[in-house]
Amino acid sequence: MEILNNKRLSIIALILGFIGSVVLIIGAIQSKADVEAQAGTYVGYNPYIKAYLFGQRKSAIWGLGFLTASFLLQLWAKLIE
Repeated sequence: MEILNNKRLSIIALILGFIGSVVLIIGAIQSKADVEAQAGTYVGYNPYIKAYLFGQRKSAIWGLGFLTASFLLQLWAKLIE
């Protein structure tokens, strides 16, 4: 019995895809207070927008990394079938 057969790879890929989707969604969800702070006008630049964009960038990188791993594992599972 193989340790990583195509069925197990597919299951791992689905789990990674789900995690990646959740990470991307969490990066986009904001509270009402956050939206109000970001919508404000500030002299120079808006520090709330800057912090939000950096946080969203990190979430996007991790989420897309999980999704990419998910797709690659699904491809691998299909190729070894």
